[in-house]
Amino acid sequence: HIYKDLNKQYVLNFTPILYNKENRILRINVKTSAYQDVYEESKSATLARAMVRAFRGSINFRNIQKGDEIILYYEQKRRMGKLFGDIIIKMARIEINKNSQEIFYFNENYYDKNGKEVESFLLDKPVNYLRISSKFSTARYHPVLKRYRAHLGIDYAAPTGTPVKSAGNGTIIFVGTQNGYGNVVKVQHASGYTTLYAHLSRFAKIKKGQKVKQGQVIAYVGSTGMSTGPHLHFGVYLNSKAINPNSVIKIAKTQLNKKDLDEFKKVVNAHEKKINLFIQDNKENPPKEEDFENYIELDSI
Repeated sequence: HIYKDLNKQYVLNFTPILYNKENRILRINVKTSAYQDVYEESKSATLARAMVRAFRGSINFRNIQKGDEIILYYEQKRRMGKLFGDIIIKMARIEINKNSQEIFYFNENYYDKNGKEVESFLLDKPVNYLRISSKFSTARYHPVLKRYRAHLGIDYAAPTGTPVKSAGNGTIIFVGTQNGYGNVVKVQHASGYTTLYAHLSRFAKIKKGQKVKQGQVIAYVGSTGMSTGPHLHFGVYLNSKAINPNSVIKIAKTQLNKKDLDEFKKVVNAHEKKINLFIQDNKENPPKEEDFENYIELDSI
């Protein structure tokens, strides 16, 4: 809080943001699509997106058919009556054609029931880099323009000519030059995700409309456009809105060690017990989220 005190001096105070945590379970049978039906039952696009992210790389949602079952056990925060921040799917169970698949959230990653990490939708990094020269920021000092502006991606410093790989399966939607980004490649992925690769020295043998595989070389590191040295600018966009790549890119792991695995099994048992009791007692889904304005209308006196 910034305000003027009695002496007309500006004062800065830090006040913690207070919110409540809620653990909820949602159970649906698919009627139209997984995303749409979760949204319609909860009226929470945040929950629907969290479900898609949780199963990214392990389930093709196009294979889900009418009648398949989805159960989500999730944690959300609420502040002043409204949802606050993102939602964490603690456990999810999706039945596709009578085959059930479960995932569990543990140590900021998703694992199957055996403690093996769910395959990531995106790579942990699109290039073998020397260092991260610039992180994602809404106000970063631009070394060329000499002023603060948003930096909507991560810069990986690497020698000119280092291969740049596609961060996931997708379709190339742009190959060419773009403003200060110099040589650019854009790849469209599933679930509304797009990745951008900029300041490239040259392109691989690719063209617009071509499908690419995760890890396929699409270009090479350079310093074209507004750049002070060779690096890859890597951007991730969800439905055309820039998001921090670190929020969706996970470092690839194989399996939990014994100590973590023992703790993970306790989490699995606790979550499964909650979901099984929910099903057994045939409980109703949580109330739908309400959209309301950020003010209270008072009657005039």
